[in-house]
Amino acid sequence: MERKKHAILSELVAPEMANVHGTMFGGVLLSLLDKAAYVAATRWSRSPCVTASLDQVSFLSPVQIGEYVSVHAEVFHVGTSSMTISIEAFAEDLRGGERRTVCRCFATMVAVHNGQPLAVPALECRTPDQKRACLHGFLRKKLLRTREHELDLLEKRIAGMDDDSIEAALSDPGAGGLA
Repeated sequence: MERKKHAILSELVAPEMANVHGTMFGGVLLSLLDKAAYVAATRWSRSPCVTASLDQVSFLSPVQIGEYVSVHAEVFHVGTSSMTISIEAFAEDLRGGERRTVCRCFATMVAVHNGQPLAVPALECRTPDQKRACLHGFLRKKLLRTREHELDLLEKRIAGMDDDSIEAALSDPGAGGLA
């Protein structure tokens, strides 16, 4: 049986899912994104998965009560036990049929067995499009690791600053080498 690497979840936005502005709570949409990522990752790995992270979450447009939300998730990159899932959410006005992108993000899911990471099958990288996706996923992961390392160094540097150095950096971040 061929492994699937995608998932689509859809939901009608009801009043209990909305904030005082009549639009869907961001957290409710995040929950749908996470569920779609789980389905895509579990289909690919054929193992239970846990969410390691959601990143680059961009809310592009509010979702109104009564609109139909569709979340599309696809396994984008595979490491040893982790999978990067590319996610897009769309909202549709059921009366007019207009559909727009409302959110984009990535999730990192990890396959587990008895609480321990479990190796997952690699993605195929044979066709030109598959090769592009594999390269994009690899380079994206590398950039994220570099960013995490740089943020850790920055936090340590700031933690070691005295009050005068903090004041100087707040007034001119570039002068202290922090910008």
